[in-house]
Amino acid sequence: MTYTVLTVVLSARFGRRAELAEPAARMVRRGSLVLAVAMLGFAAATTLSTAATVTLLLASTAVYSVGELWHVNGATGLSYALAPDPAVGQYQGVTVLLNGLAMAAGPALLTAVIVGSGSPAGWLVPIGLVTVCGLAVPPLTRWARAGPARPGPAAEPLPG
Repeated sequence: MTYTVLTVVLSARFGRRAELAEPAARMVRRGSLVLAVAMLGFAAATTLSTAATVTLLLASTAVYSVGELWHVNGATGLSYALAPDPAVGQYQGVTVLLNGLAMAAGPALLTAVIVGSGSPAGWLVPIGLVTVCGLAVPPLTRWARAGPARPGPAAEPLPG
């Protein structure tokens, strides 16, 4: 319920800030770091009393929801901003395919890593991956934008 409410209230506001490549890349980085903080909360919740666990899980869920909104809106902005005009549909197709793959394989992989570790330390792998990948997005975006000339102005705002 917390996630749903935050998504409905904040999604459009967050999306407006991801129309250009560089702000979208910073939004992905910010979202990734916030997701990592939420995951730290999930890991810590396993070591607390029942009341403290419930409180920390609710707070971590709210933090995670905000992080995911930043991450998803930034990634969507990048998928449009970095695509050459004639290939926007192809870029969106690949984006949807990869998101579907992550949704299909992600839960099993995360369960194997987190639960399989038998301790809160299992959270360190996804926390590390999210942090490293998020920090890499802005420099990779600059690199992609500085690449060979492509048709279409990638710095113009998205329509709509």
